[in-house]
Amino acid sequence: MELMSAYSFACLLVSISGSLTCSPLELFGPLRMNLSIVNVEFETLNPVGLLQCVRECYVKGRCKSFNYDSQTGTCSLNSKTDTEVVASDRVIIANTMYSNIGDWSGRLAGACNNHTCPLDSACVDKNDVATCEVVFCGRPTSPTNGVVLLDRRSFFNQGEEIEFSCNAGYSASGTIFCGESGMWKSSASCVQISQGRR
Repeated sequence: MELMSAYSFACLLVSISGSLTCSPLELFGPLRMNLSIVNVEFETLNPVGLLQCVRECYVKGRCKSFNYDSQTGTCSLNSKTDTEVVASDRVIIANTMYSNIGDWSGRLAGACNNHTCPLDSACVDKNDVATCEVVFCGRPTSPTNGVVLLDRRSFFNQGEEIEFSCNAGYSASGTIFCGESGMWKSSASCVQISQGRR
């Protein structure tokens, strides 16, 4: 009987804080080896273990997939899956793993299993109760007489500063950055340059 029970439990050895730990296989989704997707990353965590990478993706409303570098412990959270990107954004990189978060068990997320947090939020387990907290800023507004210089992203990480420029005849001062609770903090202004008397 002991021999049967030994074979009835399969696990995958994963590194957690530098030591190998046996984790049940049913927690794992399919990992595609030596594959990553690029140009859709919205957050990088480093260094973390594979299961922590999975959990971080699972609790973020906008995370659809992740890349994991097994040598450096770098976890890249992606806003799209490999089927939603162009072929040139699927790249072969040694020692990396790619997976869609929808293929994983939510058990790793505790109370946040099956959460429905919006794209700008992350699910936080507070005493076994799933709570959505805003952690990303949406697109900011431009200062008067200026324009923010944005790429195609819709969301920005807390603490991230963005650049802006001013219209001709105006001088830029101040900053715009994504603050706590997904609120933009701005001291940005475009001040008219005074014309010297002739």
